[in-house]
Amino acid sequence: MQVLSKYMFKDTGKSKNIIESIANTLTDHTKHSAHDKGISIDEATAMGLKIVDFSENNELEDLILSIYHLMSIIFNTHGTSKIIFNNKSKIYAY
Repeated sequence: MQVLSKYMFKDTGKSKNIIESIANTLTDHTKHSAHDKGISIDEATAMGLKIVDFSENNELEDLILSIYHLMSIIFNTHGTSKIIFNNKSKIYAY
């Protein structure tokens, strides 16, 4: 809830009740029990999240999907469960 209030809905006038409802929906483990399960744009918008559809920007879409596919390959083929990048260009994979 703090992240939504501090970043996504900062200075928007959204009430605490709306933000709390979104946070409760996202943390409801009967609906969202795993991090690898996606949330559709329609579902995210319906719960009140502010969404940018990157498919409307070809360059941004290409960058995001390239990173997504790279991470998918790494996680699915190498037994990696966590990747950390730091500010000194070091990469740690576990």
